[in-house]
Amino acid sequence: MGSICQLAGASGVQPGASSTVSTDFTSGPVTGAGTFSVNALGSPPDQLITLNLGDPTTWTCSCPSSCRYGVTVSNPGTSGINYFVSQARASWFQTVGGDVHANNGGGGILPAIRNPLSSICSGACKPYTSLRDILDTVNSSGIISYNNGSVDTWSDYGKQTYNLDEDDRHLLVDSNHNKPIENFAYFWRRFELRPQEVSGVSDDFEFDYYDAAKPTDPPLDNRPAYYHPGDMTISSYPWNVGVGEKLTIFVDGNLTIENTTSVTPGGFLAFIVKGDIIFPATFGDPDPAATAALVQGVFIANGTIDVQSLGGTNQDLKFIGEGTFAGLSGVQLSRDYHNTANNQNPTELFRFRPDFLINLPQDMKKPIYTWRPVAP
Repeated sequence: MGSICQLAGASGVQPGASSTVSTDFTSGPVTGAGTFSVNALGSPPDQLITLNLGDPTTWTCSCPSSCRYGVTVSNPGTSGINYFVSQARASWFQTVGGDVHANNGGGGILPAIRNPLSSICSGACKPYTSLRDILDTVNSSGIISYNNGSVDTWSDYGKQTYNLDEDDRHLLVDSNHNKPIENFAYFWRRFELRPQEVSGVSDDFEFDYYDAAKPTDPPLDNRPAYYHPGDMTISSYPWNVGVGEKLTIFVDGNLTIENTTSVTPGGFLAFIVKGDIIFPATFGDPDPAATAALVQGVFIANGTIDVQSLGGTNQDLKFIGEGTFAGLSGVQLSRDYHNTANNQNPTELFRFRPDFLINLPQDMKKPIYTWRPVAP
């Protein structure tokens, strides 16, 4: 019969007065106690059995999430087919004014886009993967693109690419990402920094890498960027970047951020990391409706960008980031409110900062040339 969902101690419930369970050929009602019986006699033994929610604005299937099983019906009967429903939707993320790219072959943002938007999101909540920018400019919502991956942006069966963007342009692009991979080594060359295999590359965070404060002195050795050869943590000290300040930090290891980073328009902050960029589960806003950014900047990791969860059924804190977030080996968005806050609020919110493009350091603005012979 395949794998049937189990949950010890669950009680029966009717998810709406007109709820039914149907096979390929017939159906039966769900009682007030949450039980059902469907007469499938005379039908083929292999059946697709579906729970049809009577009140889908209130209830959702938590297991199986598709509300359906493929089972083999026996004679005299098959029992123990369980559906588990909840009034809380699955957790989801949202972007504001920015593009989203998934590149299963590496060099993108997500290996696949799995974003089960809340179908009962209403009022101030807008059920789109990408919203318009903060000025509500028409056609400013982002483009969703992928390569060798997949996209699923809606929790209801059969609506896997529903509500992609607020402008309803349905801009879903299957794109082969064959451009240069802009990773740690790529930007290291762009900044024309000293080869790492040569000893003596000075450490700008030698004495505080375990709890790094924003540097106030220029980079050592007249370099155009700061460097640390190992793991680094930002914990006790918030980083506040003002107008005219431009800071690029190379971390040859993992970077853990558990305090705020803010960048005033006219400033610039980038972390280019050889390992992972980690936002611990304890770093976030306890208010699911919060909108104020916790981190601002450009965050590029050769590894993953990991927005960690408290785990279990604990209500996670909301993560809010502004800028660009690129995990070249993947992005892990694991947070979940585990309650009805999921119905109206994303657990991770990302806002694009176009001013960072204007204020890029000169070494990140160099044009890319591709030389090849051309027949005369």
